[in-house]
Amino acid sequence: MDLYNELLDKFRSKLHNKQIHRFEKMKLMRDWCTTKKSKLITQDPIKYGWILDTPLPIRDAAVLDLLQAFESNQAKQKKQEERGEKVMKFTVKYKIKKRDSQTIYINKQQFINGVFYSKFFGQTKFKCREKNKEKKSTLPNELDYSAKLTRNNLGHYYLYISGSF
Repeated sequence: MDLYNELLDKFRSKLHNKQIHRFEKMKLMRDWCTTKKSKLITQDPIKYGWILDTPLPIRDAAVLDLLQAFESNQAKQKKQEERGEKVMKFTVKYKIKKRDSQTIYINKQQFINGVFYSKFFGQTKFKCREKNKEKKSTLPNELDYSAKLTRNNLGHYYLYISGSF
């Protein structure tokens, strides 16, 4: 969330520019924040050292989230233009910690033996309840696809897994 906001501050004007290709925007943002030699971290290691404590896939997901926010709004503007409607300007807002729901992406490579991001969650194996079923089961040992862990406004956590297990 903090990384998303830092990226939004730094790249707002470049992300609005439709002339810069998607992959170039992604590369600029990744070079700025996702590697150990990134400009953001080397510029002020005391202020931004926490970024390296965040797993790389989560940093990468922040880059993709921000890029998706701009692309979806630009696509909406294009549709408005095609329909002959007034093209509305958009503003991508900052993410806030007090928001009711939060989502974290889990790459299938980070999900090992039913445990994900062990640095944050420890070696805890979570129990899961399949949708519309009362029976509880354990998570699979491996994922075929990436997943999302979401906290809702009641403080309950849900792991959304694509595919079957």
